[in-house]
Amino acid sequence: LANTEIINFLVTNLANPDHYFLRRPVLSPATYERQWHVDPAPVHTLLESVCDPPVHAAAVNDGTPTPPPCPYEAWAVLDLDEPAWSSYAKFTLRVSWPASSPADFSIQVYTPTELASHLGLPASPPSPLAPVSPPPTTRLRFARIRLVSTGVRARTHAPLMPPPPPPAVAFITILEPLYFTVLPASVAPTVAFLVLVGAAAAA
Repeated sequence: LANTEIINFLVTNLANPDHYFLRRPVLSPATYERQWHVDPAPVHTLLESVCDPPVHAAAVNDGTPTPPPCPYEAWAVLDLDEPAWSSYAKFTLRVSWPASSPADFSIQVYTPTELASHLGLPASPPSPLAPVSPPPTTRLRFARIRLVSTGVRARTHAPLMPPPPPPAVAFITILEPLYFTVLPASVAPTVAFLVLVGAAAAA
C-alpha cells in the first residue's frame, strides 16, 4: 500500500530572470520519474514551518546560486520548456511513498521569480555557466517537497535520552502533463481502451 500527495498547476510563459539551479535534479520528458530518500522533520513539527524561514541562497564556487540545504526537504527543476511538453498548459506532480513510512508531505511549485524572492536572490545574478543569453521567457518551474514524520515509535531508549530521529522516507515523484487539463498522461491509454471497449459493447 502507498500514500500519495498531488499538486496540479497551470503553466504559462513568464519572464526569465536568469536564475539557474543547475545542481538540482531535473524532471523532464526523458526523466519524469525519480526516487528520493529524505529525512522527515520530527513528529509534531508544523508542516508549514519546515525549513522556514529560508536562509538566503549562497553562490557556489562557480557563481551559480543554489538554495541552501535543509535535511527535511527536496528541490527539483521542472523542465517544461522541453519540446515534448511545450504544448501542454497544465501538469500534475505526484509524490508516492509506502504506508509503512508514516509522513505528511507538502508540495509547492515556484516560478523562477517566486523562487528568487523566496530565497532572497538578487534581481539579476551573474550566470557564468550560461555562455549565451537565456531566452526572454521560460516555462521552467521549481518544486519544493517537504515532509514531517507522523509515526509513533516504540520507546527503545532510556527515559532521559532523546528519541532517535525518524528514518529517511523513500518516495517517488512523477511529473506528467494533463491531457485536456484533467487527464494524466499515464492513464490516457487506459481511458482510451475503456472507451473503445464501451463503444464496441454498445455497437
